[in-house]
Amino acid sequence: MDAAQILQYYREHSAFTDPGKYAALYEELPFDESGQPVSGSFVDYLLPTAADLPDFEIHHLCTPTTRTPTGAKGMGEGGTIGAPAAVLNAVNDALAQVGASVGRIPVRPADVVAAIAAAVSRDPVDSRRKTQ
Repeated sequence: MDAAQILQYYREHSAFTDPGKYAALYEELPFDESGQPVSGSFVDYLLPTAADLPDFEIHHLCTPTTRTPTGAKGMGEGGTIGAPAAVLNAVNDALAQVGASVGRIPVRPADVVAAIAAAVSRDPVDSRRKTQ
């Protein structure tokens, strides 16, 4: 996203991208076979903290606008929208080495293990060759 002239770096990183990272790695509304929510309260729902997030490297695209005095553009919660896709793309980029991919968010460790196992079972020789 192009924020033009960024005025508050810390706020943008923390307040706007963290919810997107949480969504990509943790947030899920599970339902049972009859369609009833399994996590009916916060007692049953995982509430991640900042300690649960992986390190991220953020790059900025800054093209100041001439339409405002500061050169800034309104970005709102843009990081919340782009972060889940960025996380899923990063995971799939890493999994491509073994011919695996995950096609859903949140990306859980069990999903990654299952994707690798499925890729190896489809073509065990080719999957081993890609990792060497």
